[in-house]
Amino acid sequence: MSPENFVLLRVLDATILSGERLEFLQGDTSGRALVTILGSGLAVTAPHNTAELAGVDILAAALAPTNSPATFRIAIAFNAVGVFSATVTRGGNTQVVNFNSGVNLNANAVYVFDLPVQAGDTVNFRYSVNATLMIMRVSEVAA
Repeated sequence: MSPENFVLLRVLDATILSGERLEFLQGDTSGRALVTILGSGLAVTAPHNTAELAGVDILAAALAPTNSPATFRIAIAFNAVGVFSATVTRGGNTQVVNFNSGVNLNANAVYVFDLPVQAGDTVNFRYSVNATLMIMRVSEVAA
C-alpha cells in the first residue's frame, strides 16, 4: 500500500492513564489509520476529587524527575477560584512559583501548565484557598 492511502497522525507526548481512553476516529477511505507515536509521557500522579487546604502541599511526597532535563505537564481543575503554585526545591532551597502569572484560576475549569525540571529538583503543588481538587494529572515528558 502506498503512503497516500493512509492518514498519518502524529501524537506527541501522549499520556494515557489507567481508566482513560484515546480514540482515533479519522481514517482513509479504507477505514485504516497509520499512527506514529514520536514521544511518550510518563504518568507521574493523578489525584482525583480530594479536599485541599490553602497553602498546603497537595502531594504527600514531592515529585522528582526520572529524566533530565524534562517537563512536568500538569492538568488541573479546582472547584473554587484561586492561585495555583509549585514549590521547586533544589539543594534544600525552596522557591514558590505561581502558574497563570499569579492570576486566579476559574472554578470548575481545566488548565494545563508545563514546568521545566532537572535532576536535583523536587516539586510539589499548592492552591491559595481551601478547595476540592477535581482532577490533577501530572506527566513527565522527557526533553
